[in-house]
Amino acid sequence: MDHRRRRLSRAAGGGRRRGRRYLLAGARLLRAARELWRNAEGHVYRRIGGGDRRPGRVSAWERPAAGGPHPALLQRGRVSDRSPARSAAGRAPMSAGLNLVLVGSAALFAIGAFATVARRSAVVALLGTQFMLVAGGIAFVAFARFGLGAANATAGASMALFAGAIAVAELAVGLAMAVLIYRESRSFGVDADGG
Repeated sequence: MDHRRRRLSRAAGGGRRRGRRYLLAGARLLRAARELWRNAEGHVYRRIGGGDRRPGRVSAWERPAAGGPHPALLQRGRVSDRSPARSAAGRAPMSAGLNLVLVGSAALFAIGAFATVARRSAVVALLGTQFMLVAGGIAFVAFARFGLGAANATAGASMALFAGAIAVAELAVGLAMAVLIYRESRSFGVDADGG
């Protein structure tokens, strides 16, 4: 208890601005800000460039993924082969499977189909067709990554690029048609009559 009071009196006593020390409250005891700054790896405040790191310490970017076993346990053989921690260590921490990607692609396609069929305006219909083409490209890439074409993963990406090129050409033609509709009827409505 005395060492805390000494630190508090030292930190509170410094009338000079340069020598002033601010206190930060920790879980167990109060530490001076300089001490926290010096041993910054385990605390909130961090010195940029961290030249005085301890050899055994690793930064947050080098730590193993959450949910997996500690690397020391893997090296010592304390994690069995059938444990979920061992199976989680080999894959990415948050990987999306084929089903999740296809559900997202189908949802995007459904939104685009509704926007196209609703025919509120020419611009909304164009955006709907763009959504449908993007959904098709996502499905191509997903099947190339997870399906039978996983050996040749560039095939899905090339098909997606081809679908993107078609989408850009379709957008150019569609915008030209929308401009013509607007010049005739002063409205982007697809069903607007000129007479």
